[in-house]
Amino acid sequence: MSILRILYPPTVNYNILFQRPNQVLKVLSREGHTCYFMNHIPGIKGQYVLEGIEELEKNFYIVSNMVHPATLNPDVYYFSYPPYYDWINRIKPEYVIFDALDSPTGEFSSWKPEWEKSVKRADLVLAVSTELYKEVKKLNDNVLLVKNGVDYDHYQQATRNPYRKLKLPGFQRKNPVVGFSGAIASWVNLELLYRSCLEYPDFNFVILGLEYNVKLKRSIGRPDNLFFLGHVPYDDLPMWVNHFDVCTIPFRDNQVTRACNPLKFWEYMATGNPVVTSNLPETYYEGVYWAKTDEEYISYIGDAMVERRNHGDKLREVRKKVAYNCSWEKNLEPVIEQLQRWDKDGE
Repeated sequence: MSILRILYPPTVNYNILFQRPNQVLKVLSREGHTCYFMNHIPGIKGQYVLEGIEELEKNFYIVSNMVHPATLNPDVYYFSYPPYYDWINRIKPEYVIFDALDSPTGEFSSWKPEWEKSVKRADLVLAVSTELYKEVKKLNDNVLLVKNGVDYDHYQQATRNPYRKLKLPGFQRKNPVVGFSGAIASWVNLELLYRSCLEYPDFNFVILGLEYNVKLKRSIGRPDNLFFLGHVPYDDLPMWVNHFDVCTIPFRDNQVTRACNPLKFWEYMATGNPVVTSNLPETYYEGVYWAKTDEEYISYIGDAMVERRNHGDKLREVRKKVAYNCSWEKNLEPVIEQLQRWDKDGE
């Protein structure tokens, strides 16, 4: 068996946002394929600048955006950001995989022309949710439903509780922690988050992540029990998320969120901790506090905290089992099989 060379264009920085493409390439590299992840920027503040190519592990390379992609001679062009459709003609790969991660509506509506061209042109489209699968199917029959997954073992590594020594003005270390992990963006319902904080003044509400297009850090009227800790590296994330007493996803209800499959949801589930989420179709699972209204969401935070305090081991194991059965390796099996067919065709 030969191997395929797979290229992902410079969409995000590998060390800042560890998301689905990172996980996909890591799994495919372990299947023997040579995977190139191009960094969006040469480096980040306080770290060295990557000028060429660096091997992260066997078959998996991080590549500076200063390297011309055609020099990597990829067999497969794998991309998720529709504006990178133009790179198909630039590098002329044998095969194209488009990963449909977001609905091209709302704030992403400007992507729609490139999104549709990407879907139609791809030899294989991956859809992250059932809603997106239905949309893609209208334009291309070569589509696989590949939902987000989790590196289950990564989230079994929690050690010390970082909140016990956290020193922030107003942070009460004796109080439980209600947490959110991920980008602070327009799809996060800040009004619901604030209402939740006010309803439970004796809970610490902690946010881990980068501000995307919302300025939470300097927002007016931010509750005193809401704490923004900023970016946490992926390697350290289990320590922080495992020690959330309750994990939350307070999203708005719109076409973008109804088509999303939050990566954080699977990471939460792997911890076994109670999960309270807005009514996102892709988070409707046993053991989840799935709120149909804002009022229900706020009430469920209290219910989830009661479960936590009563050591709800049964529900904890239910959630962990859901996550265990949704590993990246399992979810990517049909993709691996397709790559094997392409590889065989090229021999």
